[in-house]
Amino acid sequence: AAAADPHRDRLRGLWPELSMDRAWSPDPAFAAGAVAVADLDRRLSLSGEVATTRFEPDPASLAEEREGTALRVAARGNAGTVGYTASVSRADGGYLNPASPGFTPSGQGGRTRAELQLSNTFFGRASLSATGQHIRMAQAGLEDAPDATENGVILNLSLPVAPWLFLNLAGNVAEHRGDEIEAIALPASERSQRGGTLSATQTLGMLSLTQSVGRQTLSDAGQPWADQEVTNLQFGAFGRLNERVELTATAARSVTAGAPEVGESRSLLVSAQPSVRFGDSGLRFAPRVAYSRSEMELFETDAR
Repeated sequence: AAAADPHRDRLRGLWPELSMDRAWSPDPAFAAGAVAVADLDRRLSLSGEVATTRFEPDPASLAEEREGTALRVAARGNAGTVGYTASVSRADGGYLNPASPGFTPSGQGGRTRAELQLSNTFFGRASLSATGQHIRMAQAGLEDAPDATENGVILNLSLPVAPWLFLNLAGNVAEHRGDEIEAIALPASERSQRGGTLSATQTLGMLSLTQSVGRQTLSDAGQPWADQEVTNLQFGAFGRLNERVELTATAARSVTAGAPEVGESRSLLVSAQPSVRFGDSGLRFAPRVAYSRSEMELFETDAR
Protein backbone atom coordinates (compact mmCIF):
# COMPACT_ATOMS: atom_id res chain seq x y z
CA ALA A 1 0.00 0.00 0.00
CA ALA A 2 1.16 3.53 -0.74
CA ALA A 3 2.50 5.52 2.20
CA ALA A 4 0.15 8.15 3.58
CA ASP A 5 0.90 11.73 2.52
CA PRO A 6 2.22 13.52 5.68
CA HIS A 7 0.96 16.87 4.32
CA ARG A 8 -2.57 15.69 3.58
CA ASP A 9 -4.13 16.95 6.82
CA ARG A 10 -2.16 20.15 7.17
CA LEU A 11 -4.49 22.23 5.03
CA ARG A 12 -7.20 22.89 7.58
CA GLY A 13 -9.75 24.45 5.31
CA LEU A 14 -10.83 26.69 2.49
CA TRP A 15 -14.18 28.27 3.17
CA PRO A 16 -15.77 30.48 0.50
CA GLU A 17 -18.46 32.86 1.68
CA LEU A 18 -21.03 34.66 -0.43
CA SER A 19 -23.73 36.90 0.98
CA MET A 20 -26.29 39.48 0.03
CA ASP A 21 -26.81 41.32 3.29
CA ARG A 22 -29.62 43.86 3.65
CA ALA A 23 -29.99 43.58 7.41
CA TRP A 24 -27.97 46.71 8.15
CA SER A 25 -29.20 48.90 5.31
CA PRO A 26 -32.03 49.12 2.78
CA ASP A 27 -29.36 49.64 0.09
CA PRO A 28 -28.01 46.58 -1.76
CA ALA A 29 -24.61 45.28 -0.70
CA PHE A 30 -22.58 42.39 -2.05
CA ALA A 31 -19.74 40.63 -0.26
CA ALA A 32 -17.70 37.54 -1.14
CA GLY A 33 -14.63 36.13 0.53
CA ALA A 34 -12.46 33.12 1.21
CA VAL A 35 -10.20 31.99 4.05
CA ALA A 36 -7.45 29.36 3.99
CA VAL A 37 -5.28 28.04 6.85
CA ALA A 38 -2.31 25.67 6.52
CA ASP A 39 -0.44 24.12 9.47
CA LEU A 40 3.05 23.29 8.19
CA ASP A 41 4.25 22.05 11.58
CA ARG A 42 4.01 23.02 15.24
CA ARG A 43 6.35 25.97 14.64
CA LEU A 44 4.53 27.56 11.72
CA SER A 45 0.93 28.10 10.65
CA LEU A 46 0.00 30.20 7.61
CA SER A 47 -3.34 31.83 6.86
CA GLY A 48 -4.76 33.99 4.12
CA GLU A 49 -7.99 35.92 3.63
CA VAL A 50 -9.45 37.81 0.71
CA ALA A 51 -12.77 39.65 0.40
CA THR A 52 -14.44 41.88 -2.14
CA THR A 53 -17.43 44.15 -1.56
CA ARG A 54 -19.74 46.38 -3.52
CA PHE A 55 -22.16 48.92 -2.07
CA GLU A 56 -24.84 50.63 -4.18
CA PRO A 57 -26.70 53.31 -2.20
CA ASP A 58 -30.08 54.73 -3.00
CA PRO A 59 -29.68 57.58 -5.55
CA ALA A 60 -31.62 59.87 -3.20
CA SER A 61 -29.15 59.32 -0.35
CA LEU A 62 -25.91 61.21 0.21
CA ALA A 63 -23.84 58.02 0.34
CA GLU A 64 -21.43 57.20 -2.48
CA GLU A 65 -21.14 53.96 -4.41
CA ARG A 66 -18.15 51.96 -3.20
CA GLU A 67 -16.33 48.89 -4.40
CA GLY A 68 -13.07 47.37 -3.26
CA THR A 69 -11.01 44.37 -2.21
CA ALA A 70 -9.22 43.53 1.03
CA LEU A 71 -6.64 40.84 1.71
CA ARG A 72 -4.61 39.63 4.67
CA VAL A 73 -1.80 37.09 5.09
CA ALA A 74 -0.49 35.96 8.46
CA ALA A 75 1.97 33.56 10.05
CA ARG A 76 2.10 32.35 13.62
CA GLY A 77 4.02 29.79 15.57
CA ASN A 78 6.87 29.26 18.02
CA ALA A 79 10.63 29.64 17.81
CA GLY A 80 11.98 28.00 20.93
CA THR A 81 10.24 29.60 23.88
CA VAL A 82 9.14 32.63 21.89
CA GLY A 83 5.71 32.76 20.32
CA TYR A 84 5.12 35.01 17.33
CA THR A 85 2.35 36.31 15.11
CA ALA A 86 3.03 38.40 11.99
CA SER A 87 0.47 39.75 9.55
CA VAL A 88 0.17 42.12 6.59
CA SER A 89 -3.16 43.41 5.31
CA ARG A 90 -4.41 45.83 2.69
CA ALA A 91 -7.88 47.26 2.04
CA ASP A 92 -8.66 49.33 -1.06
CA GLY A 93 -10.00 52.84 -0.60
CA GLY A 94 -13.44 51.70 -1.74
CA TYR A 95 -13.59 48.62 0.48
CA LEU A 96 -16.49 48.56 2.94
CA ASN A 97 -17.39 45.83 5.40
CA PRO A 98 -21.15 45.38 4.85
CA ALA A 99 -21.64 44.01 8.37
CA SER A 100 -20.11 47.08 10.00
CA PRO A 101 -19.71 50.05 7.63
CA GLY A 102 -17.45 52.68 9.16
CA PHE A 103 -17.91 51.63 12.78
CA THR A 104 -14.90 49.33 13.25
CA PRO A 105 -11.36 49.23 11.82
CA SER A 106 -12.39 46.27 9.65
CA GLY A 107 -14.90 48.54 7.92
CA GLN A 108 -12.34 51.20 6.95
CA GLY A 109 -10.77 51.15 3.51
CA GLY A 110 -7.60 52.73 2.22
CA ARG A 111 -5.32 51.13 4.82
CA THR A 112 -2.18 49.03 4.71
CA ARG A 113 -1.20 47.44 8.03
CA ALA A 114 1.78 45.37 9.16
CA GLU A 115 1.84 43.89 12.67
CA LEU A 116 4.26 41.75 14.66
CA GLN A 117 3.59 40.28 18.11
CA LEU A 118 6.15 38.42 20.22
CA SER A 119 5.60 36.73 23.58
CA ASN A 120 7.73 34.74 25.97
CA THR A 121 7.33 33.09 29.36
CA PHE A 122 10.23 33.06 31.80
CA PHE A 123 10.87 31.85 35.35
CA GLY A 124 8.00 29.47 34.67
CA ARG A 125 5.37 32.08 35.56
CA ALA A 126 6.08 35.60 34.30
CA SER A 127 5.26 36.55 30.71
CA LEU A 128 6.41 39.39 28.46
CA SER A 129 4.80 40.41 25.21
CA ALA A 130 5.55 43.10 22.64
CA THR A 131 3.39 44.27 19.76
CA GLY A 132 4.51 46.59 16.98
CA GLN A 133 2.47 47.90 14.09
CA HIS A 134 2.84 50.15 11.08
CA ILE A 135 -0.18 51.64 9.30
CA ARG A 136 -0.45 53.69 6.13
CA MET A 137 -3.84 55.28 5.54
CA ALA A 138 -5.51 57.70 3.18
CA GLN A 139 -6.15 61.09 4.77
CA ALA A 140 -9.70 62.47 4.96
CA GLY A 141 -10.92 59.61 2.79
CA LEU A 142 -9.11 60.99 -0.29
CA GLU A 143 -7.46 58.26 -2.38
CA ASP A 144 -5.18 60.71 -4.24
CA ALA A 145 -4.02 62.51 -1.07
CA PRO A 146 -0.64 61.85 0.57
CA ASP A 147 -0.84 58.92 2.95
CA ALA A 148 -0.57 59.38 6.68
CA THR A 149 1.53 56.93 8.69
CA GLU A 150 1.16 55.59 12.21
CA ASN A 151 3.72 53.54 14.12
CA GLY A 152 3.16 52.06 17.55
CA VAL A 153 4.65 49.69 20.11
CA ILE A 154 2.93 48.10 23.14
CA LEU A 155 4.82 46.24 25.88
CA ASN A 156 3.13 44.12 28.53
CA LEU A 157 4.68 42.37 31.54
CA SER A 158 2.63 40.01 33.71
CA LEU A 159 4.14 38.80 36.97
CA PRO A 160 2.60 36.53 39.63
CA VAL A 161 4.28 37.79 42.82
CA ALA A 162 2.50 35.38 45.17
CA PRO A 163 -0.38 32.91 44.93
CA TRP A 164 -2.71 35.71 45.97
CA LEU A 165 -1.02 38.69 44.22
CA PHE A 166 -0.69 39.38 40.48
CA LEU A 167 0.98 42.44 38.93
CA ASN A 168 0.72 43.75 35.37
CA LEU A 169 2.75 46.55 33.79
CA ALA A 170 1.96 47.93 30.33
CA GLY A 171 3.49 50.70 28.26
CA ASN A 172 2.69 52.16 24.87
CA VAL A 173 4.21 54.57 22.33
CA ALA A 174 2.51 55.77 19.13
CA GLU A 175 3.50 58.31 16.47
CA HIS A 176 1.22 59.71 13.75
CA ARG A 177 2.46 61.73 10.77
CA GLY A 178 0.44 63.25 7.94
CA ASP A 179 1.31 65.78 5.22
CA GLU A 180 -0.65 68.96 4.65
CA ILE A 181 -3.46 68.87 2.06
CA GLU A 182 -3.98 72.40 0.78
CA ALA A 183 -7.00 71.51 -1.36
CA ILE A 184 -9.17 70.97 1.71
CA ALA A 185 -7.18 73.15 4.13
CA LEU A 186 -6.06 70.13 6.16
CA PRO A 187 -2.93 71.04 8.14
CA ALA A 188 0.01 68.69 8.57
CA SER A 189 -0.33 66.41 11.57
CA GLU A 190 2.42 65.32 13.94
CA ARG A 191 0.88 63.61 16.94
CA SER A 192 2.36 61.34 19.57
CA GLN A 193 1.02 59.34 22.49
CA ARG A 194 3.00 57.79 25.33
CA GLY A 195 1.83 56.17 28.49
CA GLY A 196 1.76 53.29 30.89
CA THR A 197 -0.45 51.43 33.34
CA LEU A 198 0.37 49.53 36.52
CA SER A 199 -2.29 47.22 37.92
CA ALA A 200 -2.49 44.76 40.79
CA THR A 201 -4.97 42.01 41.58
CA GLN A 202 -5.34 40.30 44.95
CA THR A 203 -7.38 37.16 45.55
CA LEU A 204 -8.67 36.89 49.09
CA GLY A 205 -10.74 33.77 49.39
CA MET A 206 -13.75 34.24 47.13
CA LEU A 207 -13.16 38.00 46.73
CA SER A 208 -10.89 39.69 44.17
CA LEU A 209 -9.56 43.21 44.60
CA THR A 210 -8.06 45.26 41.76
CA GLN A 211 -6.18 48.56 41.65
CA SER A 212 -4.66 50.36 38.69
CA VAL A 213 -3.00 53.67 37.92
CA GLY A 214 -2.38 54.89 34.40
CA ARG A 215 -1.03 57.95 32.67
CA GLN A 216 -1.20 58.96 29.01
CA THR A 217 0.49 61.96 27.39
CA LEU A 218 -0.83 63.18 24.04
CA SER A 219 0.93 65.91 22.09
CA ASP A 220 0.23 67.50 18.70
CA ALA A 221 2.95 69.70 17.18
CA GLY A 222 0.49 71.17 14.68
CA GLN A 223 -2.24 71.93 17.24
CA PRO A 224 -0.65 72.61 20.65
CA TRP A 225 -4.05 73.40 22.17
CA ALA A 226 -4.91 69.69 21.76
CA ASP A 227 -2.09 68.50 24.07
CA GLN A 228 -3.32 66.45 27.02
CA GLU A 229 -2.08 64.57 30.05
CA VAL A 230 -4.58 62.03 31.34
CA THR A 231 -4.26 60.28 34.71
CA ASN A 232 -6.58 57.45 35.72
CA LEU A 233 -7.08 55.68 39.05
CA GLN A 234 -9.36 52.66 39.39
CA PHE A 235 -10.33 50.38 42.26
CA GLY A 236 -12.59 47.36 42.15
CA ALA A 237 -13.95 44.53 44.28
CA PHE A 238 -15.62 41.46 42.79
CA GLY A 239 -16.74 38.14 44.17
CA ARG A 240 -18.59 36.47 47.00
CA LEU A 241 -18.82 37.71 50.55
CA ASN A 242 -20.48 34.47 51.63
CA GLU A 243 -22.62 31.71 50.12
CA ARG A 244 -25.57 34.03 49.55
CA VAL A 245 -24.10 37.49 48.97
CA GLU A 246 -22.03 38.64 45.99
CA LEU A 247 -20.55 42.10 45.44
CA THR A 248 -19.46 44.17 42.46
CA ALA A 249 -18.00 47.57 43.32
CA THR A 250 -15.89 50.03 41.33
CA ALA A 251 -14.43 53.49 41.82
CA ALA A 252 -12.71 55.45 39.04
CA ARG A 253 -11.06 58.86 39.05
CA SER A 254 -9.82 60.62 35.92
CA VAL A 255 -7.98 63.93 35.58
CA THR A 256 -7.28 65.46 32.17
CA ALA A 257 -4.86 68.39 32.09
CA GLY A 258 -5.04 70.27 28.81
CA ALA A 259 -3.43 73.36 27.35
CA PRO A 260 -4.26 76.73 29.00
CA GLU A 261 -6.92 77.31 26.34
CA VAL A 262 -8.69 74.11 27.41
CA GLY A 263 -7.96 73.85 31.13
CA GLU A 264 -8.38 70.83 33.37
CA SER A 265 -11.30 68.44 33.65
CA ARG A 266 -11.98 65.89 36.37
CA SER A 267 -14.43 63.03 36.69
CA LEU A 268 -15.39 60.59 39.42
CA LEU A 269 -17.52 57.46 39.25
CA VAL A 270 -18.41 55.20 42.18
CA SER A 271 -20.82 52.28 41.95
CA ALA A 272 -21.75 49.27 44.06
CA GLN A 273 -24.10 46.39 43.38
CA PRO A 274 -24.63 43.65 45.96
CA SER A 275 -26.56 40.57 44.98
CA VAL A 276 -28.44 38.57 47.63
CA ARG A 277 -29.81 35.09 46.92
CA PHE A 278 -32.86 33.96 48.85
CA GLY A 279 -32.55 30.31 49.80
CA ASP A 280 -32.94 27.77 47.00
CA SER A 281 -35.80 29.63 45.32
CA GLY A 282 -33.56 31.14 42.62
CA LEU A 283 -34.70 34.65 43.54
CA ARG A 284 -32.09 37.38 43.82
CA PHE A 285 -32.20 40.94 45.06
CA ALA A 286 -29.55 43.08 43.32
CA PRO A 287 -29.86 46.82 43.98
CA ARG A 288 -27.32 49.17 42.38
CA VAL A 289 -26.08 52.48 43.74
CA ALA A 290 -23.97 54.86 41.64
CA TYR A 291 -22.56 58.34 42.02
CA SER A 292 -20.84 60.34 39.29
CA ARG A 293 -19.36 63.80 39.16
CA SER A 294 -17.60 65.79 36.44
CA GLU A 295 -15.92 69.18 36.56
CA MET A 296 -14.54 71.38 33.80
CA GLU A 297 -12.23 74.17 34.87
CA LEU A 298 -12.50 76.27 31.71
CA PHE A 299 -16.30 76.48 31.74
CA GLU A 300 -16.64 76.32 35.52
CA THR A 301 -19.14 73.49 35.40
CA ASP A 302 -19.86 70.87 38.04
CA ALA A 303 -22.24 68.08 37.03
CA ARG A 304 -23.31 65.38 39.47
